[in-house]
Amino acid sequence: AAPRNYITVAELESVSAFMRRRLTLEKVNCAVDELANLADANSKHIHSAGTKASRLKLSESELQQINQLKEISKNEEVKGRSFVLK
Repeated sequence: AAPRNYITVAELESVSAFMRRRLTLEKVNCAVDELANLADANSKHIHSAGTKASRLKLSESELQQINQLKEISKNEEVKGRSFVLK
């Protein structure tokens, strides 16, 4: 599972006043959850696409996206780590 490194009140207080007026602890940590969920979904797609039955259920564009994810996951910089595209 992708890590969920939530920010603390102290960390939020360390940003500029401009940012503090626009962000809340809840909003930032919700974004952390969303990114972790996307990374988990990428991982699930990479691992579930290995079976022939699952490949038959996917569209051509989905297969291309999964192949792209597989190629990225082989890169030494991200190998064994969670990642999000876009």
